[in-house]
Amino acid sequence: SNPQRALVELSRLNPNVELFCEYADEDFGYNLGEYTLKDGQIILENNPIYGTIEAIKLANDIYERAEELFYEMGYGKKN
Repeated sequence: SNPQRALVELSRLNPNVELFCEYADEDFGYNLGEYTLKDGQIILENNPIYGTIEAIKLANDIYERAEELFYEMGYGKKN
């Protein structure tokens, strides 16, 4: 799920740092997006229309990056 409220507060506490968030629920292609925050404000945002090809591609990209991070952190082995 989107942790936007918490990240906005974290961004306000660190106004010179850009925070990037991408999120995707298990309902593939729905409830997903990505954004960049600076000084508590969203400065870039991508929220594709749910269920579209663009949303499905973004969900796939997010899941692939999450899987890579999972293995880089030492949780499991790649097949």
